Amino acid sequence: MGRTEAETRRAYYDMPASIFANNQNRLCENVTPREFPIKLFEINLRRMGLLKKPLVAVFLVLSCGVLAYSNSFRVPFVFDDLPSIVDNPVIRSLDNFLASTSGYENHERRFVGYLTFALNYRLGGLDVTGYHAFNLVVHLANALLLYALVRLAFRTPHLAGSRLAPRAGTVALLCGLLFVVHPVQTQAVTYVVQRLTSLATLFYLLAMVLYAVGRLKARKVSDGGGGRLGWRVPCCPRFWG
Repeated sequence: MGRTEAETRRAYYDMPASIFANNQNRLCENVTPREFPIKLFEINLRRMGLLKKPLVAVFLVLSCGVLAYSNSFRVPFVFDDLPSIVDNPVIRSLDNFLASTSGYENHERRFVGYLTFALNYRLGGLDVTGYHAFNLVVHLANALLLYALVRLAFRTPHLAGSRLAPRAGTVALLCGLLFVVHPVQTQAVTYVVQRLTSLATLFYLLAMVLYAVGRLKARKVSDGGGGRLGWRVPCCPRFWG
């Protein structure tokens, strides 16, 4: 009896990837084609000693992000940047946001975003470089939060026993790199007013990361691990582990 299409596809994905590696690297034996790119990437990183230090992964994500957007700092204000920033009198003074309710009354749904525009204007006026630098910082922070979230996900009961759990660092690094350099992010980084989108992502990812840390710590305490939750910031090396 012939195989169905689903069975044929499953047999292909379960085939040892040593065929694809031409038996040149024993480290790739017994790895399925689906896992082969991750395994090969991990092997190269291990040879360079990069997976032993999470801060190196952080450095790689930051470096790739800065390199990808290094030519965007002089992109001029366009489209909605003009009414929202260039021609917006509200952001001309921080007092409109800190000492009065003017900033909130005019931008009640996006108060935090427009507050950052006011900070940019206070520091550099309408010099577009500062606005792009801030956007890039937010984008890089989002990439690091995603990296942390993926690593935390592999510590949850649902994924801790998966086949990819031993490669959590590699998967997290790949996710962080893909996020930070993917062209789909270009508008949110180079289009200044789209900082509002990046900030929404920042707070969303931060909330998920802090929630995951809290749940994992609570589970450890309930299992008799003891200890306090405390505050862990993403730049702490132990946080990434």
